[in-house]
Amino acid sequence: MKILFVMSTPGWVSHYQTAMRGLLEAGHTVTFAYQSDRNKDGIEQVFGQRLREEFPESVSIQRAPDREPGLWTDLAWANRRTQDYARYFLPEFKHATALRARIEVQVPRAMRALVRTTARIGLQPVLAAALAAVERGIPRSDAIEDFIIRAQPDVLLVTPLVDPGSAQVDYVRSAQALGIPTGFCVASWDNLTNKGAMRVVPDRVFVWNAAQRKEAVSLHGVPESRVVITGAQLFDKWFSWRSDRTRAEFCARVGLDPARPYVLYLGSSSFIAPNEAVFVERWIRAVRAAADPLLSLAGILIRPHPNNSRQYLGVDYSAFPNVALWPAPGADRLAPAYQADYFDSMYHSSAVVGVNTSGMIESGILGKPVFTVLSRDFEHSQAGTLHFQHIADPETGLLHLAKNLDEHVAQLARAVATPEARDERSEKFVRAFVRPLGLDVNAARVLSCAIADLGALRAAASEPLRSTRIRRALLLPLAVIATVAWPFEPRPWWVVFIRVPLTIAVALLTARLMLRERRREWSSQARRSLRSTRKRLRGRWQEASKTTRRAVRLGVDRTTRGARRAVKRGRKDLRELAKRARRMAQRAHRHVLGAVRGSSST
Repeated sequence: MKILFVMSTPGWVSHYQTAMRGLLEAGHTVTFAYQSDRNKDGIEQVFGQRLREEFPESVSIQRAPDREPGLWTDLAWANRRTQDYARYFLPEFKHATALRARIEVQVPRAMRALVRTTARIGLQPVLAAALAAVERGIPRSDAIEDFIIRAQPDVLLVTPLVDPGSAQVDYVRSAQALGIPTGFCVASWDNLTNKGAMRVVPDRVFVWNAAQRKEAVSLHGVPESRVVITGAQLFDKWFSWRSDRTRAEFCARVGLDPARPYVLYLGSSSFIAPNEAVFVERWIRAVRAAADPLLSLAGILIRPHPNNSRQYLGVDYSAFPNVALWPAPGADRLAPAYQADYFDSMYHSSAVVGVNTSGMIESGILGKPVFTVLSRDFEHSQAGTLHFQHIADPETGLLHLAKNLDEHVAQLARAVATPEARDERSEKFVRAFVRPLGLDVNAARVLSCAIADLGALRAAASEPLRSTRIRRALLLPLAVIATVAWPFEPRPWWVVFIRVPLTIAVALLTARLMLRERRREWSSQARRSLRSTRKRLRGRWQEASKTTRRAVRLGVDRTTRGARRAVKRGRKDLRELAKRARRMAQRAHRHVLGAVRGSSST
């Protein structure tokens, strides 16, 4: 089976390398097609390259083409961004102010006003249906369709598909039109809630658990029959990982007192916790002020998020005893010991604290109690995100929630008092959210089998219906407006109204300036050509005059010499005639004398 896996960036391979390795070992071939060549922190492209080195005959890496520029691409861009923005006005996203603001800046201002107005008067379903109809009427991309035809895959996989304005929609639509089975691999626990709309329904949507299946059905309109639960393959490695160091060895490695328990603080991403370093210092002071001496003297290990570690540069926690910031910002994430150190930091801890990060789930897999504080600093990323509710739910979540630091410190004191106990909330959560098919069932293996089953599915190629062609014809003016009137970057509202006449005026002025420049160029060329022609004619006239004068001189010379020769010949002839006349006269005189003499003798 030939698998074409389209990803927005190369970094997504790390989420599926185990599942892809299983397919490659089974004899299938995989082509990774990246829409971006980004190599953030120098590690994103490593995972695909490793698989290609391991399976050189079965793995290939290519650049996935974008839609060709034009009217329809501009319309697709504006329509999809508007769809993404409109979904954040659903009741489920009432508190998602930060997520709404993040996508709002990418939407044309006119469409923002339209979305807000329809939401205010209760016509949001009508707008959603209209936007979906526009999406269905946009023609497929020729560049993307040609790419898929050349690849000739048996299965097309995409991730994450729900990025704002994602062009992976075009890949799924083209593959479905060609009769190729399609699958969407949900890469993370927040992909179905914190991103954009799905816009197109693949043949299979691979999710982690029942909670994500509910999100796919309710938030994205996916038929339940197309959703496949596989478990969270991203966390498979933590179920079999074992520590090679004792707790005392690890504490000595990071600079903590091995005689005391320690609390691990796991950092979050920059969007979740933009000012985390400031909060961490306030949190440390609260822990150190705890009434329980076991907690107040406990070690504290701060592990920044690798993509949000810069804010810890220059931060000095040396004023607090038994506190370590480790690893240092900028540590090599590809170093062999990096993952082992991360595992040991969770494994040997007595409790784990964080704001909102997948590290909390990984700590729960190890049976650790996980805590957080509902702080105003992080309201946008806790109460304002749906995926946080998965771990914060009082019934099914793993978090021990506290409304303030005093309550939080009391919870930590109880956890530090029993450092070896496994947390029941964590174990219950892991069974439902991480490995719903069983703790001993490898999620990557389930995903590999599900993809292989997708390859056996044969979908019928879809042809554009007459209604689609009619809708496309009706959408053509809208596509022109999207190109001319809707700017890619947000502009003030009045820009929408003056953009068309301003564009025409600029075009006319540009044409006039170009014509003037052309006229100058043509005049210059004509003058140069006239001067050149005049010069050539003058040269040829001079050359002809010289030739004529030369010919005249030559003719005169020849005529003079001929006349002289003729005069000489005439003189010579006259002399000959004179001589002949004298001879004739002498002969006649002799005859006369002879005759006279003869008559006298008689």
